[in-house]
Amino acid sequence: MTIAPEVFKPSQIAMLIEAGITLSVGHSNATYPQAKAAFDMGINLVTHFYNAMSLFLPKSPGVVGAVFDDPRIYTPIILDGIHCDYAAARIAWKLKKDKLFLVSDALFTGRTMKKFQWRGIDIILENGAYRNSEGNLNGAAITMGDAVRNAVTHVGIPLQEAIEMATIRPAKALNIDDKVGKIVPGYPARFTVFDKGLQNFEALCLVE
Repeated sequence: MTIAPEVFKPSQIAMLIEAGITLSVGHSNATYPQAKAAFDMGINLVTHFYNAMSLFLPKSPGVVGAVFDDPRIYTPIILDGIHCDYAAARIAWKLKKDKLFLVSDALFTGRTMKKFQWRGIDIILENGAYRNSEGNLNGAAITMGDAVRNAVTHVGIPLQEAIEMATIRPAKALNIDDKVGKIVPGYPARFTVFDKGLQNFEALCLVE
C-alpha cells in the first residue's frame, strides 16, 4: 500500500505494519523529517522514485533527500527517460546501489492504446508516455524488457545488475525472494529472452 505519511498518524502507520501490510511512501509531499520518521517506523520502500513526491532542495530535502540519506530504503525507478532524466537515474544508481530496482508503471505496453478515459479523465499517449489533458504524467508505456535495455544503454548499468534490478531486487523489497526472482528449483519458470542487442525480447513461461 502506498501512503503519504504526512496525512497518517504514527499509530495508524504502526497498525498497518502490525497487520502485515507492506507500506511504501509515495504520492507524498512529506518533509524530510516526516519521511524519515516513517522510515524509522519500519517502512523501507518508496513508490516510483522522483515522481509524485517532494523533491530534494538544499534547504528542504523532502522525500527524495530522505531516500538518498537512508541506506535501508528500496527504491524503484521508471527508466523511460521521461519520468526521470537518465542522469538523475545514474545518480540514484550510484547512491542507492543494490536497493535500486526497476518498475515499468505501464498502463499499456506496445503503445497500441493511443487514448482512453479513466474516471472521467482523458488520457493520451504523447511522446512515449501517457498524459492527461493538463499535460501531467499518468503512466509509462515501457515494458520491463524496455527498462532493462534502458538501464544498460542509457544509464550504463552492467547487464547482470540490470537483470537483478528487474528480478531479485524487487522480490527482496516485497519479502518474496523465497518464492520468485531466481532460477532455482521450486521457483516459477518464467523467463525473458533477449537478443544480443537487447532490442528484441520474448517472455516465456515453462511448465512441466
